[in-house]
Amino acid sequence: KSWNISCVDTTNRDTFSYLAGWKLIPRVDKSGMYQLIVSLKGQGWRSRDEEMNKRNQLLQMVKAFNIVKIVHGEGETILLVGHVLECVAYSDCLRNLFSLERRHTWQPKPVISSELSQTIPDQERHFWLKVKCPELSNLSTAHKQYSVFHQLSTAGRVLQLEHRLFGAEDNYLVVYSGLGDNKVPILGQQFCLMEIWRDSLPDVYIPTYGVDIWGFYSVSGQFPADLGDETRNKFAEDMKTSGAVGFRSGESEESFSLHFVNSRCLEQISRCAQYNNFRLTILSSLVRKASLDRKLRKLVP
Repeated sequence: KSWNISCVDTTNRDTFSYLAGWKLIPRVDKSGMYQLIVSLKGQGWRSRDEEMNKRNQLLQMVKAFNIVKIVHGEGETILLVGHVLECVAYSDCLRNLFSLERRHTWQPKPVISSELSQTIPDQERHFWLKVKCPELSNLSTAHKQYSVFHQLSTAGRVLQLEHRLFGAEDNYLVVYSGLGDNKVPILGQQFCLMEIWRDSLPDVYIPTYGVDIWGFYSVSGQFPADLGDETRNKFAEDMKTSGAVGFRSGESEESFSLHFVNSRCLEQISRCAQYNNFRLTILSSLVRKASLDRKLRKLVP
């Protein structure tokens, strides 16, 4: 594959400023990847069975993660990822159930002084949000999206809200519009919020559409006349596979709207040729064009 390299102007801002204040920073191994080393060692005469059970549990847990490669060794499994933020996110998730070993880190030098760049009032600001509230975490995906959006909106206008950032549960990408200063919104102890520059994120995580007044990305449609139950049920299952978390009937008997928690789902829907006769129309506003290099998951036919 050919390389696609573009320059990023970092004159007025540090792309890796989110690492400021960290005592240890992950670094890549000799292959250029970030390692997550998960210890699976068991104890006693059934240690081998315990290790296999832990490994199966681990593989099930990381299904939604963006893992480049998985390497199994004696008493451990190594997960290789390509971005430092993915490494941090997955570490936080995994250490709740597994023991992680640190082999590739560095200790940053203390900064004597630092100057924060001035934020333009209408500039979009990106935040990595983690939900720390058990009550919110136990809600369904749709209810959680609505509740998180509602609470985030008390601090300013939420332009975009991406569910499961990096594929990790209870992690969100929040894009505020018009905050106007460098202060992080105060949301209480149930959330952990960290600002990151848009240039710090891989293109695959950058949303292209904006959420509606309920915090969802929405699509309208209309069922074709004389539609059979089998085709209707298959359509519903395909939309769920594509990420639909809500369905709402429209003004007419055949009209409807679908609601999603990730912008990329709308891009999938727009490329869904087998349902052209359902008149699927994206209702969410386009904030920015999708990257030409972005890889989209193919819809199940």
